[in-house]
Amino acid sequence: MAFVDLTSHRNKAQSQEKHRDKGASEHSLAVSGYLRAADSYRVANMCHSAAVALKEAATHMVQSDSSPTEVTTVLTDCLSLANSGTDQSILGELYLSVGVVFCQVRSFHEAVQCFQKALNSASQLQQRPLLAKVLLNLGAALNAVGEYKAALEYHRLAAKLYVHCSGPAPFTWEMQNHLRGNANKANERLSTTSMEEESEQ
Repeated sequence: MAFVDLTSHRNKAQSQEKHRDKGASEHSLAVSGYLRAADSYRVANMCHSAAVALKEAATHMVQSDSSPTEVTTVLTDCLSLANSGTDQSILGELYLSVGVVFCQVRSFHEAVQCFQKALNSASQLQQRPLLAKVLLNLGAALNAVGEYKAALEYHRLAAKLYVHCSGPAPFTWEMQNHLRGNANKANERLSTTSMEEESEQ
């Protein structure tokens, strides 16, 4: 008869659980720190710094035990501060980051709004690397809310920009696969929708 040593499996599971608990605890500490920083910046009337701190807090909240509602509350507060800013080079990156966090908690409509604001900032500055990232994420968010035609167009624009990007945002294989997958999904859903409309007629 073969015997299985359950001790090693139990120890491994306990170790993994402790590692997860430690990670969650570290994220919780980070959340508290960034929220305190945001309050301090707000008192000093440093709205942009407060908005960045809130964005960082929300990012760590996703990795902790915070609920999606708690995360979106912090992100909404972040946006209320960001909207008072005028530096487009800063706002573009901030709106992009906030949109990504909204996607992580599956608030895709809010993510679309953030990416559209980021697109406006990036377009004004003609920053190709940032613009390409925004277009890629906007296309993915539009996929998620069922706007497949618009999503496909943004994916195409992102692909064109990535080909010409150099330096800080190279068009990696991972990005290519991500872009291709999102574009294919939009195309398939768009085709399915068109077929359904034709059959109804």
